[in-house]
Amino acid sequence: MEVIDNVIEESMSPQHLKVMKALVEPKKDLDLAQELGLEDTRVRIILNDLHERKLVCYTKTKNKNTGWVTHYWMKREDQLENYTKGYIAGKIKNINHFLSKDSNDMSFRCECKTVDYGKAIEEGFSCIECGKPYMEYHDPRKIDEQVIELTRLNSMLKSLT
Repeated sequence: MEVIDNVIEESMSPQHLKVMKALVEPKKDLDLAQELGLEDTRVRIILNDLHERKLVCYTKTKNKNTGWVTHYWMKREDQLENYTKGYIAGKIKNINHFLSKDSNDMSFRCECKTVDYGKAIEEGFSCIECGKPYMEYHDPRKIDEQVIELTRLNSMLKSLT
């Protein structure tokens, strides 16, 4: 599903997505590395990242003659949607927090920085670095960007249900 692919790539990396797409059947890390043209160490790091997020699992087999253990990695189809929903929900929560904080808190700006109300009071409404007075400040572009992102995320979430 495209939304799941987008979230994996956004939350991790394009290489993580390549590894996930290559796991259509159980595979060894060395086979994945060769198939994808990546270093085997990099593939192991990616597989461990994915395992930590419960998106892949593995089974072990031990060669009785050599004692070597081989891992066969598998995609956890049952966890992909849960991970995606959790990632999107977390981003939505952060944006909502930002939007409510921005609408409830006053910001002040001088020529060199932006500070909150408490810092402006502490400095007597005059910047100690550039000496210019603080003026009340709101950045509507930043709010607009966050609202657009919120709309995108809500759309992604709806497409999963």
